[in-house]
Amino acid sequence: MSETPRLFDQALLAIDLEMTGLDPRRDHILSIGAVPLTVEGIPLGQAQHWLLQTDARVSDSATIHHLRDHDLKVGGGEPDEILQNLLQQLQDRVLITHGGELDIRFLDHRHRHYFGKKWRPQRLDTQYFTRRQLGRRSEQMPTAKALNLRACRERYHLPNWRAHHALSDAIATAELFQAQLRDAFPRDHNPPWRDARKSFSSLLSRWGWQY
Repeated sequence: MSETPRLFDQALLAIDLEMTGLDPRRDHILSIGAVPLTVEGIPLGQAQHWLLQTDARVSDSATIHHLRDHDLKVGGGEPDEILQNLLQQLQDRVLITHGGELDIRFLDHRHRHYFGKKWRPQRLDTQYFTRRQLGRRSEQMPTAKALNLRACRERYHLPNWRAHHALSDAIATAELFQAQLRDAFPRDHNPPWRDARKSFSSLLSRWGWQY
């Protein structure tokens, strides 16, 4: 019988995207931030941030992510090259997201375009964990405001950060995931996010498994 997969047997990667809108068929990915999580913590030296060139104007979406057309034209890379390489790298990763359904839809749309098939990443979502935790403590469904990244971080007394910047949000999500692991395994002698013996079966009972 094969041994139960452990938490860090597969590489964990917190990821966040900024886009021009909500429709993967019409809108564009502008920036991507990613940072790994290891048994030692969050190695910020391995964090990555990409800006993507686009012929489309950022328009009103700039009020959210603060990226300008000039920023993308001067500092952005070729989108197809970046996205194809990234999607290939993500094949063996477990993604950590916060409300990442939209990000996954955009990446899946590009995966279908490049590789002709649906993309089904393994994923644990910090917003999903919060929804389950709050739902157990109240008869009412938590509001969207209660589930946003800032509100979720405040519950763990995590500091403020620069929101709606892809890399900053990826790091903020990684930090939140660490805090949630401590919350999920409160009786452990060691901080559980550092414990390579934690199995995915234990996590699934708390997070559920996202596809």
